[in-house]
Amino acid sequence: MRLNTSHCYRWSLMSAVSLALAGQAAYAATIARENNADALNLGSAWQDTVDGDVVPGATDIALWDSAILAPTGSVLGTNTTWGQIQVTNPAGAAGILAGNTLTLNGVSGVGIDMSAATADFGIASGVTLGGSQSWNVGAGRLLQVTTNVQGGGHSLTKDGAGTLYLQNLYSTPLTINAGAVRTGQPSAPAKWGVVDIKSGAILQIDNNSAARVTGLTGSGIVEHSNGGGATQARSILLIPNANEVYVFGGTIRNSSGGKALNVSIDNNASPEPTSPIGTQVFTGSLEYTGTTIVRYATVLINGTTSGLGAFRLDKHGVVGGTGTIGLASNIEFRIESSQDAQRSVLTPGDHRAGEDPIGELTIGTAGNNNLVYFRRHGTLLIELDGAQSDRLNVVGDLNLTPTAAGPNRLLVDVLGAPTVGTYTIVTYTGTLTGTFGDISSLTELGSTIDYGTGTNSAITIAVPEPGSLCLLAGAGLLAVKRRRRQ
Repeated sequence: MRLNTSHCYRWSLMSAVSLALAGQAAYAATIARENNADALNLGSAWQDTVDGDVVPGATDIALWDSAILAPTGSVLGTNTTWGQIQVTNPAGAAGILAGNTLTLNGVSGVGIDMSAATADFGIASGVTLGGSQSWNVGAGRLLQVTTNVQGGGHSLTKDGAGTLYLQNLYSTPLTINAGAVRTGQPSAPAKWGVVDIKSGAILQIDNNSAARVTGLTGSGIVEHSNGGGATQARSILLIPNANEVYVFGGTIRNSSGGKALNVSIDNNASPEPTSPIGTQVFTGSLEYTGTTIVRYATVLINGTTSGLGAFRLDKHGVVGGTGTIGLASNIEFRIESSQDAQRSVLTPGDHRAGEDPIGELTIGTAGNNNLVYFRRHGTLLIELDGAQSDRLNVVGDLNLTPTAAGPNRLLVDVLGAPTVGTYTIVTYTGTLTGTFGDISSLTELGSTIDYGTGTNSAITIAVPEPGSLCLLAGAGLLAVKRRRRQ
C-alpha cells in the first residue's frame, strides 16, 4: 500500500526546507505502520512509500492509523530517533514494547499527537526528549509511558483533555495545560523538574513511595489518584532548589474516594544542608488530610487550608505566611528539631524580598481541639517594625513547655526602631502550658513578656521608654537590623 504520492512527498520536502529556515524542527514525511508486529527498525513494519519500505527517521512522523486491525505492540529493535508519534484510529490499543530507547525530536514542537486518537497507546521502551515538546492526549484516551523519560535538558508540555501516565520523569520541567498527568510507581522515583499545573489541569499522585517534584507552580489541582487499597495513602515530596521560590495557587486534596494524600517539603541531602534550601509558597487551598512535614526548606502558606492532618516542622524547617492552617480534629502542629544548630522556625508573615514582612498566621480550627506545640529547639520568630509586629493566632491550645533535650526559643527580630508600648505577638483561644525556654533576644531588647491568663488570651511584649533603649543601644545590646532566621 502506498501512503504518500510523489506530489505529497515533494510537498513534504519543501515543508522541511521552510520549517528549517524558520528555526523549527523540520518535517520530512508521515510513514504509517503496517498491520503486523514486526520490529520497528525493519522496513516491513511500515507501509510502502514512493521510496519503498522506509523506516521513519529523525524528522518523520510515525503514524498508527486504521491499517492496524487488532491491538498490537512491537519492539524498537534498536535505539531509534523519530520526529513524532501520531495515533489516529487503530482498531485497538497499540504501542512500543520494552527494549532500547526512543528519542523524540518533536515536529513543530509536538512529540506525540493523540489529539484525534480513538485508541490508547503505550510506550515501554526508554524515552529521551530530543527537544522541548508537547504530548497531546485527546479526551477519554490514555498515553501510558511505563519506563524512564529523560528530558535531555528540554521541557515537556501535556496538552489535551486525556490522561498521560508517567512512570519516571528525570529532572524535566513539566507543564500540564489540560487533562491529567498521573505519576507512576517506580521502585526508585526520580526527581521531576518544576511542575506547572494550569487552571483545570490535574497532577494525580499514584506512588506507593513518594512522587518527587522540584516544586509546584500554577493554579490547577494535585490529588491522590484513588489508586491502591481501600484506605491506602499516596505521597508527594517537594524538593525546592536552593534560592528558588515556587508559587502554587491551586488545590491539593485527597482522592475523590477520600484516600489521604501526604505532603512533604524536604530538601534532605548528603551532606546535610546547614540552612533551609528553597521556598514553596501556597496561595490556594490545601485540603488533604494526610501528614505534612517541612524539613531543610521554607514553606509560606498565604492561602487557606482545612482539615489537615499532623503537621511537623523538623530540622531547618521554616513555616511562615499570612494565611490560615486549618487542622482536623485532635491534630497537633509541632515545631521541633533534634539539634539546636538545626532548629525549626515558625514565623508569621511573608518574608520574601519585596513583600510586607509583617503579617499574621493562624493555626487551628475552632472546635477541633488542636494544639500548637513548641518542643525541643522549636523557635517562634517575631519581627517588629515601628508600631507593627508579626502575630501568631492559635485556634486551640498552646504548649511552650521546654523539654530536657533542648529548650524552645522566642526570637524577636527588630527591622526598625520599635515604638514604645505593648505588642501582641501570640493569641490563643484555648489554654497555655509552659513558657519559652530561651528569651535572650528580649533581654537584648530590654523588653518584658506577659503570657496572659486563662483562655482567649494573648502573649505580649512591652518595649521600654526611649531612655532605656538609648542605654541599651549605647551598650551594643539593641539589635536594629534583621537577624538571620536560623
